[in-house]
Amino acid sequence: VIRVFGRLSSSNTQKVLWMLREVDRPFELTLASARLGHGSQLLCTSTGVKPFGVVDTDEYVSMCPTRQIPTLTDGDLAVWESHSIVRYLASKYKPELHLDDVEGMSRCSPWMDWLLASSFNL
Repeated sequence: VIRVFGRLSSSNTQKVLWMLREVDRPFELTLASARLGHGSQLLCTSTGVKPFGVVDTDEYVSMCPTRQIPTLTDGDLAVWESHSIVRYLASKYKPELHLDDVEGMSRCSPWMDWLLASSFNL
C-alpha cells in the first residue's frame, strides 16, 4: 500500500496526489504537518487550530530526515521531496510519462526544476 504523509492545503502534497491519480495507484493519506501553511502562526494563534503533527515523531524522521511534507512510502521504501516522489512514481508505474527516454525527460524535468527556482526571491 502506498501511503502519503502531508496536508491537502500543501501544493507539494497536491503534486504527489495528482501524480498518484495519473499513474492510477491507490493510496492512503495520513495528515501530517509541522504547520498549516503560509501565515500559520497567526492562524494557530487566532483560531486555536493546531498543526497535524506526525513530522516530529522518530518514525517520521526515519523516513524523512528534514521533517517536511510530503513523504511517500511504497512498501519498505520511503521517498521524500515532492519532485523526487513524482519522478519515482512516473519511473516505477508509468515511465511513458517522460522517464522512458531522455528526450521526454529533457522536456518535463526542467519545468519541475524551474518551479523550485522560481519560488525563491532572488
